[in-house]
Amino acid sequence: MSWLQSRVVLRSDTIDSVAERAADFIKKGYAVVFPTDTIYGLGVNALDESAVERFFALKKRPATKPVPVFVKDNAMANDIAFIDSRQEEILRSFLPGPFTFILRARNIVPSRLCAGTGTIGLRIPNHPFCASLLGLLDVPITASSANISGLDATTNVDEIVQQFKEHSTVPEYIVDAGELQSVVPSTVIDITKEKARIVRMSPTTPDMIQKITSLLGELGDVEAR
Repeated sequence: MSWLQSRVVLRSDTIDSVAERAADFIKKGYAVVFPTDTIYGLGVNALDESAVERFFALKKRPATKPVPVFVKDNAMANDIAFIDSRQEEILRSFLPGPFTFILRARNIVPSRLCAGTGTIGLRIPNHPFCASLLGLLDVPITASSANISGLDATTNVDEIVQQFKEHSTVPEYIVDAGELQSVVPSTVIDITKEKARIVRMSPTTPDMIQKITSLLGELGDVEAR
């Protein structure tokens, strides 16, 4: 199948039908490029080790770099991570939204996704297509940006396809939602310890900064990545 045959333009009235097709690809172990509330993502079944290997091969992602995942709700989050009552409250306060939270991973999570850290980053995207897609799946999917590792992420699908054509292989199914408005990745917060630590801070408003500090309390040092 050529990339032209596996690319579909997303419209407001086709969200559910396109999501059904994308879910079929993911269930069969294939990779899907799809829009999120931040940037385009590259999604595979995050619990299928062969699909995860395909993700790493397509993206040329170093094995030392962990891979975050999307979950559809807190119940699914509990399936893949150890979450106490404090962490549960944090997730409910920030998700869905452009935040990735790092938690201790359960054994069900492939070790490649954790990159030896024993942790997994997860979030619930605030996007209608993502909600429809995740609602059709009983597994989390990879949430990394749709680009070759080391190259710039882009909100333009033609540029995404060209990147993969030049450096790897084009993913099997591409959901084209046009030029996305945001190129800002999610803010990543490690909540595995009592003091939360911001791993990556995306540009945001003062109100959101205040929300972070008021809900998480005193923060540890910000780690630049």
